[in-house]
Amino acid sequence: MAHEFVPLPDPPDSDAIRVALCEALRATGLFTVIFGPGSAAECLAAASSAVPILATTDTDSDVIGRFPGRHDVGWFAIEGPAGSALTITFGPDSDDAFRRDNIDLPLDDGRLAAPFQYGIVLGLGARVPAGYAEIFADSQVVSLSQMPGLGNPATRNDR
Repeated sequence: MAHEFVPLPDPPDSDAIRVALCEALRATGLFTVIFGPGSAAECLAAASSAVPILATTDTDSDVIGRFPGRHDVGWFAIEGPAGSALTITFGPDSDDAFRRDNIDLPLDDGRLAAPFQYGIVLGLGARVPAGYAEIFADSQVVSLSQMPGLGNPATRNDR
């Protein structure tokens, strides 16, 4: 999928969580973004259909989700007027086979339902798909405990 890549916009200084996430993304050499119009819950539902490993998320904190046994792979959700996004980050020691088999190949196989799209960001400095940048510019980080199926026992699926 071809995207125009643009610099990740600076969040306002008053948004400490997004400032920290922005700095981390700029220092990360590899991450995947799934984004589009709609709520973060809708984005997660579409992403989970394409990338079933998302259903195994353990919430490390109210902001960062991790996969069992994969402490160097994390993800967070944002939502704003332009839409929502999931950002999956990979540490320098993350398992390439895990990423390829569980994230990249399912997305490359066309399993992600429209209107959501994805992009893979390579290299330091965080040049991201323009659609993701537009969402990030005016978004809030979503509490994972409020996402259907994650954290909150009332919305979590038994696994």
